[in-house]
Formats: sequence, C-alpha cells, structure tokens
Amino acid sequence: MVLFLGPLQAAGCQDGYPIAVTRCDRWCDVRHAIECVDYSPSGCVLGCEQGYSAACQPAFDALLTCLEEHRSEIACGTAIDEMIPRCGVEYIELQGCLMQHSPHHPSSAE
Repeated sequence: MVLFLGPLQAAGCQDGYPIAVTRCDRWCDVRHAIECVDYSPSGCVLGCEQGYSAACQPAFDALLTCLEEHRSEIACGTAIDEMIPRCGVEYIELQGCLMQHSPHHPSSAE
C-alpha cells in the first residue's frame, strides 16, 4: 500500500498544483486582478465552467489571450467589459456567441 501512495504523493507536490491549468484557471487568474476584495478562486472556476459553451471556445480564447497580453493595464475594481478597451472586439464577440449558445436562447442548429 505504501508503494502505491508514494507516486500519488509525489505527483501532488509538483509545483503545488497537481493538474494542468485550464482556460477557466487562466480566466480566473485574470479576473483576480479586478476582484481585489471578494475573490473566490474555486467559485470563479466553477462559474466559468458552468457558463462556458464549447461552441464559444475560439471567442473565449481570443478574449483571454488579449486580456493576458494587457494584464498590466487591468485595474482593481474595473468592470469586466471595461477591463481593457483594446479587447472590446473580443469581448463583444464572446458575448454574442454566449447569447447565441445559451440554454435560454438556443440556436437553430441545436
């Protein structure tokens, strides 16, 4: 039994985070910069995963990449849609996709 637990314990000690970083982890890392007081990493990841539509992955990735590139411009307390004016196009595209693919607004393809 000890031989079995040894590799599991070793895997859990790699950089303090035993699994690969997801796009929701990255999203919440960026969100942490604006939610400077009441930030809940687990709550953020859960909300991201529940609100995420696979159909919107390209738009989500484009916004996330833009926000990460301009992280130094993000100010504490800024609204998500005002975070980075340079990422406005990406934000609008993601919002449009999420509206089209939300459970309340099914697309004709669904």
